[in-house]
Amino acid sequence: MPTKLKKLTLQVPDDLLTRATQATGEGITPTIRRGLELVAAGGAYRNLRSLKGKVKLQLDLDARKTDDLPGHELDNRLFAGSGRDGCDID
Repeated sequence: MPTKLKKLTLQVPDDLLTRATQATGEGITPTIRRGLELVAAGGAYRNLRSLKGKVKLQLDLDARKTDDLPGHELDNRLFAGSGRDGCDID
């Protein structure tokens, strides 16, 4: 489904628009879209930061280092050659 577009009329300082389009190297519409995306991303980042200390993660780092976690077994066929990646080394 295509993204619904909204046509806008904006009043922005000319020098700000000039600096922004020079910074992006693109026209007005892509520059405004990029700015809006950055504002939206900043809001999402703030929301994530508000969760700091509220999400409990349980990781076994020792098991992670040795690949002992279920579903993470190494396939020895990958390391069949003389090189670690399975390729012969001259």
